[in-house]
Amino acid sequence: MPVIPATINGKPYSCRYINSTLKNIALSDEFTTIYKDMFKYCNALESIYIPASVTYMDDYAFDYCMVKNVYYTGTFEDWCNIEFGIYVANPMYYASRFYINNNESEWDEVNEILIPSTLTKIGAYQFYGFENVTSITIPSNVTKISEYCFANCNELTEIKGLEQIKEFGKGCFKNCPKLNRE
Repeated sequence: MPVIPATINGKPYSCRYINSTLKNIALSDEFTTIYKDMFKYCNALESIYIPASVTYMDDYAFDYCMVKNVYYTGTFEDWCNIEFGIYVANPMYYASRFYINNNESEWDEVNEILIPSTLTKIGAYQFYGFENVTSITIPSNVTKISEYCFANCNELTEIKGLEQIKEFGKGCFKNCPKLNRE
């Protein structure tokens, strides 16, 4: 599997212009930003490995990219600190499976989300499109969940820890058909 450098000839990498037939790629640890349109129209892409060094995913970074699997090398806390420019900046808008590296150098598919207790808010689009997540646990120190943070979590049936939330962003549970919020 090719490891993609952050720049090629001094310019930010873009599979849109270089090779839209790649099926599996890993981003090098040089990446801190996934730029606008970087993977736009990469329809052949099946799996992408995103390093923990990424802290920002720009608008439309994965627009019309039909990636199926996202492998993230960081922790949940690292993922929660990524800022997304818009919903299609999150690769999970199209992907159906999200894997996180465990301490044993193996990949675990994420079906439950345990928000780290170090956080006080959940950012915009943070878990947008995590289709296979069935439950989310939010610690008591989180008081804000931002816009569309859990939108399109199709299998989500349970959220624990909503009682302390003081601020709910627009559409934070949009298109979560199995969620019973009495």
